[in-house]
Amino acid sequence: MKKITKFIASTLIFTSVFSTIAFAKAPEPELIGTSALAVDLETNEIIYAKNIDKKMYPASITKLMTALLLAENKSPGDLLTYPEAAKNEAPYSYGLNIHP
Repeated sequence: MKKITKFIASTLIFTSVFSTIAFAKAPEPELIGTSALAVDLETNEIIYAKNIDKKMYPASITKLMTALLLAENKSPGDLLTYPEAAKNEAPYSYGLNIHP
């Protein structure tokens, strides 16, 4: 019985001493990109932010994702609405612009 008690006590001490490492703050990630944003979707807490107020234009993968979502959720004959402010946005990479 003493062996089991000693084993359990040593295991608890060992895990409590080394588990504090897991609670240490992780270092900030090194990002190559100009801006980034990570948000906890459950709490809406911003976990990481880099240049979030800087005006950035969407990358090609964003445009592809938009096209995929439209293809999956809309029919070719559906009308799409957009805010009036969209006219003032810069043209995208193909040199085209959206006009009402």
